[in-house]
Amino acid sequence: MHEDARRYLEGKKESEMLLGLDRISAVLGALGNPQERVNAIHIAGTNGKGSTCAFIARILTEAGLKTGLYTSPHLLDLKERVRINGGKINEGDFWGLVEGVRNASEKTKTQLTYFEILTAVAFLHFEREKVDYAVMEVGMGGRLDATNVCRAGVAVITNIGIEHAEHLGNSLEKIAGEKAGIIKEGQIVVTSETNETVLDVFREKCREKNSKLVVVSGDDANRFALGMKGGHQKLNAACAVAAAKELGIGNDKIAKGLKETKVRGRFEAAGENPIVVVDIAHNPAGMGTVAEAVKENYPGKRITLVIGVSSDKDAKGIVQEIVHLASEVYITKAKYRGMETGTLREIAGKGTVVEDVETAVKKAIASAKEDSVVLVTGSNFVVGEALRALGLISGA
Repeated sequence: MHEDARRYLEGKKESEMLLGLDRISAVLGALGNPQERVNAIHIAGTNGKGSTCAFIARILTEAGLKTGLYTSPHLLDLKERVRINGGKINEGDFWGLVEGVRNASEKTKTQLTYFEILTAVAFLHFEREKVDYAVMEVGMGGRLDATNVCRAGVAVITNIGIEHAEHLGNSLEKIAGEKAGIIKEGQIVVTSETNETVLDVFREKCREKNSKLVVVSGDDANRFALGMKGGHQKLNAACAVAAAKELGIGNDKIAKGLKETKVRGRFEAAGENPIVVVDIAHNPAGMGTVAEAVKENYPGKRITLVIGVSSDKDAKGIVQEIVHLASEVYITKAKYRGMETGTLREIAGKGTVVEDVETAVKKAIASAKEDSVVLVTGSNFVVGEALRALGLISGA
């Protein structure tokens, strides 16, 4: 059952990045434009998008609203990307919708990317299930990202950093322009950005679109207890708080939502004796945040680092943010998109090469001293394999 749909999706290259709205618009048009009947909250930014999406979705759910959540990538199960009130789309529904997208693609003679297919599936699922809101995470950039066909009254741009320069531009101002491309007429726009040059880009776009810009800081979340560790989560939570308040949600529901939010792989405690922490940081800014969280939460602890980086990422920038904290380093490689260990070892300048993640994690735990923290990081795929190796997630 659904074998044609499986072959169709599996025949796509997950890492393929083709920006533009023409393809997704053509296929969604053939499917009746479901995105036009979905109330979206649209989230862009360099780091913190996934956590901010999770905070907002949980707050909305606690407020009694049927809430869709579309994020990417996934840890092990691609159905993790499409959720309603925290529950993954089921197998039959998922592949049935992929089949519908495939048929529409053939009808319109349009070749969609992997991400575009899943984006179309999300819109179809959320429209069919009549969600009150769908929290939609941008895949890359914003202006030309497939999610930008959504109808959103609230947009959030967490922050801006240099990423995907070949697609988005090689300056903060250019990248900010791409992220600001999600700002639409008459929106509420929330950001935790602090760089004035970037904020000027947002201000100008909001003036052009008659939209209201709300700038938040971590202090705006100080009164709330968070379900996720790390000082950086205060900024993500502050964005969620501002968005929720603009939607008329009260502090009691906001407080419960923030406290109950847990996201796999975000500075997640994954073991004790020794302490094991996993984090999906996959760019220099994200890894710098992890380094600060390590110092904040585990001062004086000996750090054993297990790191693998995807082949298309800024490995040098990522590694230099964290490797200096580590007393012991294991260089490894995820099964999917992993950078060659020899290359990563050369960049790190130290470390023991262990070709697979499961073995690397087990070796790190076995060698860790009593006062150690084993930190597993560098990519979504490394963390997914680590969690499976630790028996904390299934591969379903």
